[in-house]
Order: sequence, then C-alpha cells, then structure tokens
Amino acid sequence: MALLAAAFVINSVLLAWHARSALAELTELRYLAAEHHGAQQLDWTKVRLVLRRVEQELAAVRWHATPFLVLAPYLGWLPEYGGTIAAAPHLLEIAQSLAEASLVLLDELAPRLEQLRQNTTSSYGDPLPILVTALSDTAPQLAQAEVHLSWAEAQWEQVQQAPLTPWLADQLTPLARYLPLLRSLVQLAMVTPTLLGTDGPRHYLILAQNEDELRPTGGFISAAGLITFERGRIVALKFDDSYAVDDLSKPYPEPPEVLRRTMLADLWLFRDTNWSPDFPTSARIAADFYTYGRGMALDGVIALDQKALQYLLEGLGAVTIEDTGEVVNADNVIEAIRTHWAPSPGQALNQAWWVQRKSFMGELAEAMRRKLETASEPLNWLALAQAAERALGEKHILLYSPQPEVAGILNRAGWDGSIRHWGSDYLMVVDANVGFNKASALVTKRIEHAVTLDATGGAEVQVSLTYHHTGHPGGECRPEVRYDPVYAQMMQRCLWNYVRLYLPIEAIPLSTPRVVVPAEEMLSGEATHGEVDSSPAEGDKQSLGLLFVLPPGGQITLEYRYRLPNNWAAHQVASNTWRYDLLVQKQPGCDDTSVQVRVQLPSGGHLVHSIPAPQAINGNQIIYQTELRRDWQLELVYTQNAGQTRGKDAQ
Repeated sequence: MALLAAAFVINSVLLAWHARSALAELTELRYLAAEHHGAQQLDWTKVRLVLRRVEQELAAVRWHATPFLVLAPYLGWLPEYGGTIAAAPHLLEIAQSLAEASLVLLDELAPRLEQLRQNTTSSYGDPLPILVTALSDTAPQLAQAEVHLSWAEAQWEQVQQAPLTPWLADQLTPLARYLPLLRSLVQLAMVTPTLLGTDGPRHYLILAQNEDELRPTGGFISAAGLITFERGRIVALKFDDSYAVDDLSKPYPEPPEVLRRTMLADLWLFRDTNWSPDFPTSARIAADFYTYGRGMALDGVIALDQKALQYLLEGLGAVTIEDTGEVVNADNVIEAIRTHWAPSPGQALNQAWWVQRKSFMGELAEAMRRKLETASEPLNWLALAQAAERALGEKHILLYSPQPEVAGILNRAGWDGSIRHWGSDYLMVVDANVGFNKASALVTKRIEHAVTLDATGGAEVQVSLTYHHTGHPGGECRPEVRYDPVYAQMMQRCLWNYVRLYLPIEAIPLSTPRVVVPAEEMLSGEATHGEVDSSPAEGDKQSLGLLFVLPPGGQITLEYRYRLPNNWAAHQVASNTWRYDLLVQKQPGCDDTSVQVRVQLPSGGHLVHSIPAPQAINGNQIIYQTELRRDWQLELVYTQNAGQTRGKDAQ
C-alpha cells in the first residue's frame, strides 16, 4: 500500500510537471506569434522546435494521466467541475492532434513556402504556379494533417456537449472559430491545384457588388468579370458592365414579385440575380444567366464588394493603373471607384459616358494582377493572407463552387455566404435597396433582440430594427430612375428599402409592423398595403418582408414579436441545467449594424456561463452588445429550479 501510494504521488508530481511545461511551451508559441507580424520575419525553425517540445510534453502528460483519464468520463456528476473533468480526455486528444497537424504542416509546407518567398523575391515572377507545384508535391502531408484536424474537430464536438467551468469555456472559445477554419484551409489547399487548372482551364465568374446600393448578397451587381486559370496561371481576366451580359434576343423569365412591384421590372436580368440572401442559390442563378447570355460554362462564382478591394490592397500594397499612372491604395480605392464612375468635367451623361462608367473596375483588376505576378518588391504573403481571411470572414468576398467536395469546404469555413441551418433561435436582417440610387452608403442600422425565456424552454422574442439616414435633410421622396453627375449626390437620395426578417420556421409571429408607402412615392403610382409579406425561405427559415421609404435625415423603427415553442428556444443539457443558443447572421456588404441582445432568464434562473461574455447582468437579464462584422453566435447555459418546471407543466 505504501509503495502504491508513493507511486501515485510521484506520478501525480510528474503529471503536474509535464502539464506546466506544456503550458509554458504553448505560451512561448503565443509570444512568437504576437511578436512577428510578417512571414518574412517569423523564425519557422524556432516555431518547429517549440512545437516539437509541446508534442513531447503532451505525450508525457498522456502517459502519466492514463489512470485519471480512464476514470474521468464517469465523474461528470461532480458539482461545478464534473463537466470539465469528463471532458479532459477529449481536450488532451485535441491538443495532441493540433500539435501533430501543425508539425506535419511546418515540416513539409513551411520550407516550400520559404522557397516560394525566395523565388518571388529574387526573380519577381508569377507566384501562383510555384504555389500550385508546392501544394501538389505536399498532397500526402496535407492529407495526413487533415486526418489529425478531423480527429481534433470530432473531439471538440464532444467537448461542446460538456458543461465546462466558465473560465475554461472562455479560454477555449477561439477553438470554435479557428479549428474548423484551419481544417478548411488544409482541405482547400488539397484541391487548389485542380481549382487553378492543373488538369485544364477553369473559368470563374466575378460579381462586382456595390454595397452603396445594398442587395441581399452584398450589393447591386455592377460589373461581371471572367477570370480563367490554367496550370496555375491567370491566362485571362476581363470585366464588363453587368447590363451587357444579357442577350435580349432570347426570352427571359419574370423577375421576383418584389422587383416587379417596386421597380416595375418586366424581366429578370443578370444584374438582379442576387435576390436570394443565400449566396449558393444566387450564385447558381447568376452563373446560369451568364452562361445563357454569353455561352460560357463556369466552374464557380466569386462575389466581392468595394470593402473587399480595400482589404486586399492593404495586403497587396499600392498598385498603379497602367494607362494613367494613377496610384491606387487601400486608403483611396473606394473614392477612386466613385470618382471614375462620374463623367469627366464637361462630359454629359450620354451614351459615351454610359459605356465607360465602369471601365475602371477592369483597369484596377489588371493592375492588381500585374502587382501579384510581376511585383518589383517581395510581397508580404502573411499580410495578404490575413487580408483575404478578413474579407472572407466579414463576407465582403463570397465563394461558390458547383463541386460538392469544394462546396462543403467553403461551407464549413463560412465562406460561401449560405443561410445556415440552425436548431435554435436565429435572426438575419436582409435589406435590398430598390430605389435606383446609392443611399445605402449613408444609412446605419441598429438591431435589438430581446428574448424572454420560460421554464419549459420556450420564449417570447421581440426584435426592433432602427434605420437612420445620415444624409442632409430636405426634399421629397419622388420615385424616379435618374443618374446624378456626382456620385455623392446618388447617396443623398431617399432610401426605398425592402427589408426581410429571417426567422426560424418554427417561430410563431405575434405582431409585425405596418408601414404604408403612399402612391406618390411608388413608381407604380399605387400605395402599398403596409402589411408584411410572409413566406417560407431558404435554410428552413421563414421570411417577413416589408417595404419602407426613408428620407435623408430620417429615422424609422420596426417592431416584431414572435413565439418560440417549448423545448426549442432552450433545451435541457443536464439536471436543472438549460442551454439557449442564438445565431445572428450578417448580411454581406453591410457593416454599419449595431446589435444588442437581451436575454431574460426564467424566474429563479441563474447564469452558469456564457460565450461570449455579457456586457452587463441586471438581475435575471443578460445583456450583450456587438458590432456585426461577422456572424455572431451566443451560447448561454443557466440553471433553474426543477419545481418551477414541473409547476409550469402542470398548468
């Protein structure tokens, strides 16, 4: 007995020693990442050495913790720390899998990326073929890393089911975002050579969306580009006015009913194909219309807005327009686009202006391509990758592929702009400027989502949408199709906005706003009925649509109330413990949105933990505040007395 006790003590001491050492090495990794901001500066050799020590320490932790890990799954009943103890084996598996995947990637891919940097630094040649070759050569290692990441993600799903301590849950929050993203990046790297045409040309449609005239997937489709890759090279890149895509000698279908009513559209044309906020749906339609009008089969669709160009130029650096010598950078690109849209001094708004008003987009795209392929100085690849991830994560770039494997990767990364399936409370606000102007650029939006949970997991929800037009007050809202000689004047116009509130299909509307647009403010000359249009929507949702007109300087608030069924808004995860989940999806192209969420717990309810942390707690009310840059997700765990639930059921 004495020997066993001594062995237990020694083993416990060694376990604690190796655990502390592993944490110290992980802290060192964090410092390395924080201190170095460019791929050229980072000492990859040092990173690999630290990761190798992490792997060794974790292996030692696993060895010494084996007796505890066997018992851990049976200790979930312990108060306060039971969930964390039960999750310990899964957490250790995640740590080891991440370390092993990182080492595989660093051992095989980092040297090739360094070679890529050296080649482009010395010869300033096209980096894409070099990158494609590197990814093709490391395909087995990428597959090996993907296996480790897949296992880590499976273990993470188990951890998410456990009621962790608040501190640990908060520390692990980044895993929810970065683990699926890292796996998606590795998967995407595996298929990139094929996507860039190693086995034949690949043609991709580019939708240039203008968020100043907001539409469901990010903005009015201002221009259509076609980019062709072959053997890792860009062999063709061309932009055209979106109005020029359609072949009007052929028949076209009727437009969505809202476009017919508000804009008097007779036909559904290419420029209006992004009416669905579910980008895969809109992208398929846009691709079909492009093929119908141009006769070109497509391998995918890329959508980007003005903000995306700003982000990409932050990573790429300034570019020079070849014909004029104009220098365009992240600070002036949006103003440059607006300036080139307007007619030159003395030029009338005539056919000549109409034909060339969007030509700058093609000139800018060519300048960015030239900078990428023949830069006179080495590119900062880490900065460019970070800029691309930011544009993708904030939905300023959306990607669609008809290939199921690639589509699945884009969906898991959150880059496909799809309406996400969600088994709890959900909200997405989708705006569409249907007023033939750029007024969306001057409109801000505030969303208030107030949830009152009951003892049976149901809820009553109130949603308030407040829009404020920051333009100069004055003038009447007269519907007309006209172009102003100065782009800014197109912003100082009334906003005709068709807003759709996307809710769970299970939600039961209790009250909705009523807004009548008078006849004199409608192109049709007929006033609206003022009631919301209710219909099933993409992603197993329902849509509540309504048109309103907002003059410069004006403000409007729309109020909605709905009911979520019992055991649906919140579900029981343990004895007397419940969990409420909310997903607020961001509309692409829409940045000026403030969101406040208020969750009222049932009487006698107590907060256990919340991800993210609340802004404030007032009694049983939990308050959150955020700017909606990305999709926002809430996980809130609380307890309530069992007697209250039984009493509610009896009633």
